[in-house]
Formats: sequence, C-alpha cells, structure tokens
Amino acid sequence: MRVAVAALLLAGCVAAQTGLEEPVVVPPDGGPGDPPKMGEVTGTLGGTAVAWETFDFSIGAFDASAWVEHFDGPFRLHIHGYTPGDPKSPADRLRVTGTFAGAPARGALRAVGITIGEGGGFAAQSPVLVVERIEAPEGSGYGRASGRITASFCPTNPAILAPCRLLNARFTTRVQFNG
Repeated sequence: MRVAVAALLLAGCVAAQTGLEEPVVVPPDGGPGDPPKMGEVTGTLGGTAVAWETFDFSIGAFDASAWVEHFDGPFRLHIHGYTPGDPKSPADRLRVTGTFAGAPARGALRAVGITIGEGGGFAAQSPVLVVERIEAPEGSGYGRASGRITASFCPTNPAILAPCRLLNARFTTRVQFNG
C-alpha cells in the first residue's frame, strides 16, 4: 500500500512539473511494482483487432517503452508496445522505430522499422510511421506523441502459403526524451 501511495504522490509531482494535463498513475489493475501505463497503440492486423500498451519502466533512470532518442545523430522515435495489462508478457510485442528528418516534428518519418513478436515468418513491407502530434515540454524528460503506423506483413518464406496482412494502427502515448 505504501508503495502505491508513494507512486501516486510521485506521479502528481511529475505531472505538476511537466505541465501535462494527465498525471502518470499506476493503472487500477496494477499493484506495487507494476509500471505506469504511458499510452496505447490500437488498430487492425489482417482485419483482426490488435492492441498494445506503452509503459514507463523507469526507476531513477530513463527506461520507457516509448521514447525519442538523440545522441550525436538524428532524432529517432521508438515505440515498444506490450500486451494490454501485462507488460511482462513476451508475446507479440510491437516494435516501431523511425528517424525524424531534423528535430522532432509532425510528418512521415524515415528509415522506419516495424516488427511484431519474433516475426513468425512474416516481415514488414512498406512500413510507414507518421507523427501527427508531438510535444516536448520544457524542463521535462516527458512529452506526448500521437500518429499512425501502417505496414504489410508478408511471408518471408515462399513455402508459407499465406497472404500479406495489413497493419493499420494509431498510437497516442507519452514519450521520454533521451539525450
């Protein structure tokens, strides 16, 4: 109980410092030690509904599953999505990475990579990552981003007789700014 109360108090302090309208809180179904949810990715894959969540695993260090990276090179957006409500599950994790043309801004990113799980014999073709909104509050390590992700997941082995599956998803999440 003390850990949950301390986490809520800390989340309120972080929200007050960042000026974000929503504080980071432990999800109601979470318990002590569970990471706070940062956002979500929802959409369809081959016509079937899919969903992932982003979490903040940070404990005194940068370790969020959605972040903007910038160390001596271009700015890159990373989104790692986990099974809803279960950030410890290794099943079907979503990994999306794209490079901004310059500073973080709205628009299509370059050098986009998208994977789901371990691939399972499918690879993303024509991946697209578009940032529709990005905010980086001054004096804070956290901002917000939203946009869309698309790709066709096609068999990598000609022996797999399966059609390509279209991923069409939207994301909205807090993001950590590193570097």
